[in-house]
Amino acid sequence: QGDISATYVSTVDYTSITFTPLKKPTDEITTYALYIKELFESDREKYNRSPFSEFTLIESPKEKEDGTGLSTCSFGNADEAYKFIYSYTYEERSYTAMQIFSVYKGDIYLFTYNASNKDYTNDKSFYSFYLNDYVQPVINNFKFVEKKGSETSKDYPKDSDGYMLVSDKRLSGFEMYVP
Repeated sequence: QGDISATYVSTVDYTSITFTPLKKPTDEITTYALYIKELFESDREKYNRSPFSEFTLIESPKEKEDGTGLSTCSFGNADEAYKFIYSYTYEERSYTAMQIFSVYKGDIYLFTYNASNKDYTNDKSFYSFYLNDYVQPVINNFKFVEKKGSETSKDYPKDSDGYMLVSDKRLSGFEMYVP
């Protein structure tokens, strides 16, 4: 909602994955790590002003001991990736979201996995249940590819913002927006 780049929340559908491009930095940046940290921290204020409440940061990139930037995570073949995990409440329901900011050839993208903290099984929430078996394989196998020649992509349906809706529920279990 509003200025949040990619968070899909529903009281009916307890899980979602989104992948969206972010605006290119207009200013000269020293490192993507610092730019992304600033971007997330400035957006955090927007999360707190949104319909979400009880926003709690669970995990974020740490400063490297040698002072050369932030710790990275893996995201397919991205050049750099930085993971943030937080929980929040929406309409009196608890959710957890994992957002991975990835950099590929100078462009920044945001991958978001969002799921309910409601119990899926007796010992796992929706977030925990889907994370290892369904979401992590998407993260591990994600590939940025470049167009070669003049080939065209399949004509996928588009949403009102112009994004293609690609779904392979058999593989991932989720609908996933791709730019």
